[in-house]
Amino acid sequence: MLVRLAHAPVAAPEELAMADTTDQEAKITALDQGALEQADTLGMTVPFSCPDCGGVLMEFYDEDLLRFRCQIGHAYSPESLVARQTDQLDVTLWAAYRAVDERATLLRRLAAEAQRLNDTRGMQRFTQFAQRAEYQKEQLRQAYLKDAADAPPS
Repeated sequence: MLVRLAHAPVAAPEELAMADTTDQEAKITALDQGALEQADTLGMTVPFSCPDCGGVLMEFYDEDLLRFRCQIGHAYSPESLVARQTDQLDVTLWAAYRAVDERATLLRRLAAEAQRLNDTRGMQRFTQFAQRAEYQKEQLRQAYLKDAADAPPS
């Protein structure tokens, strides 16, 4: 059966018509200045930004397929846009977590230094700020864990 199938002629795949915007999209991707200036004619702007460059996203249909493209050429299907947003949220939450963690560490260090210098007021102030940073850090950790649990399946 496999030998017979391997030798059987294959019908040519059905050719699909290209969208009217394909040429314009290709020029945008190539960073063609004229096409970049006309990028906003592809569709309607949406109230969220491109996860790769932060630019304005346009929403448009290619036949029945919903698509998104930014002004400099990043293109997304709905699923790929959700995936990139999820990736960016992950990076952003961990960057915020690291920044707050470093702040808490610095504030604890400053509290210890104030204690060494017998600066009770400074020690209390830095300790209070460090506790607040620890609370913020825990909130970010919980947000990350919740987002990971709620993330749509790949």
